[in-house]
Amino acid sequence: MFLMAPGGDQPEFSEHLGAAYLRAVLQEAGIASFQYLPTAMPSLPEFASFLREARPSVVGFTVYETNLYLSRILARVVRATLPEAVVLVGGPNATFSPVETLELLGADGVLRGAGEGTITAIAERILGCASPRGSLADLLADLPNLVLATPEGPIATAVTQLSSFPEGAFASLDDLPSPFQLGLVASPGIGYLTARGCDQHCTFCSFAAVSGKRIRFHGVPRVLDDLEALQRRFGRDGRPARVQLYDDAFTIRPARAREICEGILERGLRLELRAMTRADRVDADLLALMRRAGFSGVCFGIESGAPKVLRAIGKVSRPEAERDPAFDREKAFLASVRSAVAAAREVGLSVETSVIRGLPLETPDDWNTTSEFVASLGLSDCADNILTLMPGTRLYEDRNRFGLDAGRDAETQVWRTTHAHDVKSWSQVAGSSIFLRNWAEGQVLADALCGRVSTRVEAGTAAAVVVAHGLAPATAFVEWLGQVLGLGGMLLVLDSAEGDATRWAARLAEAGVPYGACRLLRPDGGEGSYRMELLGDGGAHRVTVLREWDRARAGAPMGVDARGACAMTVGIASDPAFDPARLAGDGVPLLGPGLQVAD
Repeated sequence: MFLMAPGGDQPEFSEHLGAAYLRAVLQEAGIASFQYLPTAMPSLPEFASFLREARPSVVGFTVYETNLYLSRILARVVRATLPEAVVLVGGPNATFSPVETLELLGADGVLRGAGEGTITAIAERILGCASPRGSLADLLADLPNLVLATPEGPIATAVTQLSSFPEGAFASLDDLPSPFQLGLVASPGIGYLTARGCDQHCTFCSFAAVSGKRIRFHGVPRVLDDLEALQRRFGRDGRPARVQLYDDAFTIRPARAREICEGILERGLRLELRAMTRADRVDADLLALMRRAGFSGVCFGIESGAPKVLRAIGKVSRPEAERDPAFDREKAFLASVRSAVAAAREVGLSVETSVIRGLPLETPDDWNTTSEFVASLGLSDCADNILTLMPGTRLYEDRNRFGLDAGRDAETQVWRTTHAHDVKSWSQVAGSSIFLRNWAEGQVLADALCGRVSTRVEAGTAAAVVVAHGLAPATAFVEWLGQVLGLGGMLLVLDSAEGDATRWAARLAEAGVPYGACRLLRPDGGEGSYRMELLGDGGAHRVTVLREWDRARAGAPMGVDARGACAMTVGIASDPAFDPARLAGDGVPLLGPGLQVAD
């Protein structure tokens, strides 16, 4: 069983493209596997029940920093429910921090880098042994790129190429069996890669680091065959399937991108495609061809609008480049962004840009330059990211030079990046994805406060949101919460007797509560009404809690305040100042004497 836990922008269990390729290799070897994709958000007891029924011999976790917390909790459930099952881990954390990942998950083994060349041997040896957990180190000692748990501590096997493309076992990417053509993919949302790796020199990027700044391509016929398989499987009622191309830069070789688009047109394929790429690797003709071939949108990575910052991260020129002290190449790159955006919009492509705040050498003034540049493009969407320093990258190694640091919180085990400035307080760029994420979270909060049921859990029994009123993170409460909260669900705490968010996070982690977000609303005073602040990673929401019902505000519970943040207005009917009879007469439903919130 392959499993990718929810986390970050992925609120549900999802297919993973890397796991799909491993499953294709296993199927070719006659070994059955599946990806865990529950139809409704399960609770931990429901997950354990599934394990007891399915009884997989091996459970493989794909771990990113964003889903590490839930992966750890689920690994504990696997260990408690199926003591003899072998737990293996792959993904970026396993590749760059193998010993730490092994120990954090309590796993039996970690597979670093690409696994297509070794997964069959791993599976055959485990499945062919009566008690594989006790002898795993002996079973797998001659296979490369593994870190294995033993009673004496972790041991590492020989390290060979960790790149995200195979060598040795498979001479080229096209030698890999296709999960798309084998029918192993459950949804077009899994996306597609026409190539693996990246040959650019961005110092913050772990994908370039794992590929050794090299790139390998699928042949164009293989790409077209895979896209045709996606069309056959997921095209519905004449509507094309939507497929995201996850190449680091689809047009990194413009001539090859052109050949793929021409092949799509020649075969008459009908897909809705989106891609990420570099603005300096497209022209108006290529963008027009992409549109004709079914592309609906593109995302251009800008990272920064400040030339000196672009130089520091190696976006255009290597950071140590001595020529071009006036940053002419970086200025030309920004000019190419402007022309590429205009050309893409001209042919009907939707356009998104991507920036990162907190980069080396970046000052508040540099961020203002970036914001002004993005605003001048006139776009409605921008992926507004905050730099996360990741082990294995050049920037992580050079972090002290730039006043940056990163490490794992001792209590919660959350990976935190320390920036040279308070980057979360910087203004949002036009169309900021941070605002959109906060707005979506605000809608979830409004639903939770007002008793509306989340569509994510209508088919299940687990709670998407639990609202705690006047409670502290006591043992009995957090243990109960761990049984009823759906995986990745939200805990909303009002008027807590323990107002410290760090304390709540530590207690939830200690008890293994499978939450995705914990948000505390705390009063800070006020006459007649009082304001509470919601503590969250993406910034603070502001919530006005009324002590008396305000009919004028009742019609618009959510809006945008003067600072551009989400603003909610709610009334808590359990407050002694409220008059329940008057509220009922105002059409506000009152379900009982406990906490009742009206929007």
